[in-house]
Amino acid sequence: MTAKTYWIAFVLLLAGACGTDDFDDSENWVHDEPSDLIVSAGVSGKADELSSTFNKNTVVSDSFFEDADAVDGDDIQAFLENTPYGGRSWMADERVDGVRAADLMVSAARAENINPVMLLIRLQVEQGLVSKTSRPSQTKVNRALGCGCYDGASCASQFRGFEKQMACGAQTHRKLFDASTNDGEWRANVAKKTSDRIWITPSNHATAALYGYTPWVLTGRGGNWLVWNIANKYVKHFSDLGHYHVKPSPWIGTPCTNDSECGFTGSGQAGFCNDFAGAEGQAQGFCTVMCEGYCPDRDGRATTFCVAGEVNVGVCAAKAHELNAFCESIPGTSETERERFIGDSRASDATATVCVP
Repeated sequence: MTAKTYWIAFVLLLAGACGTDDFDDSENWVHDEPSDLIVSAGVSGKADELSSTFNKNTVVSDSFFEDADAVDGDDIQAFLENTPYGGRSWMADERVDGVRAADLMVSAARAENINPVMLLIRLQVEQGLVSKTSRPSQTKVNRALGCGCYDGASCASQFRGFEKQMACGAQTHRKLFDASTNDGEWRANVAKKTSDRIWITPSNHATAALYGYTPWVLTGRGGNWLVWNIANKYVKHFSDLGHYHVKPSPWIGTPCTNDSECGFTGSGQAGFCNDFAGAEGQAQGFCTVMCEGYCPDRDGRATTFCVAGEVNVGVCAAKAHELNAFCESIPGTSETERERFIGDSRASDATATVCVP
């Protein structure tokens, strides 16, 4: 799909999907799969990938939204053959020019660096297509994601069909995510009212993108509440099947090359990339937060230690531990004995072996 075609898709999508601040059509929102309206238990131990309770300002995390390797075609195929609805989805047998529907989802999602599960969720939110066991009408298949389609009308030919819908849906999710970082209608940390007249301040770009696609909250029955609930339901089912590959959320000591890869907070401090020039001058770094004396720890991660960084400020570093292969999993660092940076704290003198350049 060309850039020009994509922009047409984007404009048409917004025209078909987005309401206005003074127009509430929420009474017409009907989801035809009752089990999706039962709150999912979700999966424990996912860190901050997904929340077990609904937060209208944080529907999913950026790391979940952009986890393009969370599932592959075989993972989605296994899901479709044994869905959380207790049956086999019609999409398990759907082919386009011999290519499985599962592979089309993965190909489209990875081309835009988004999680393929986002397209699976969107297929269910828009028309309940995942839970259907019999192939729906061709009209429904042609407008699977409603992307580039006016409400109540057929899709333009360049967006019609399952494969084109996957490509358009993935591209639109990516465009809305990227727009949140710049001048999009929905942006992270900027308040805006939804079509059901609720003020939202998206905490991240993923949430801004989801409201850009569907500007509704609709707690308990649709909108982005439904996106959140189905996300938890699907990730739990993928995990139960052994077909979900959770990407560890960033934390102190996570390798990075820029601040955008360190989207977390610790002790009230925003994570950032402590970058440095590695061997042969390539950019390397590890995620950290500022500190004086003490650093936060997280279950399942190497404990941390406050050391002196540049210009006499403290930064948290991961201690050398088997969890980071004694620094081998943090490129450009090695086991180094360092003194604690105390600053203005009342911490006592101490040393530790940490992973630093």
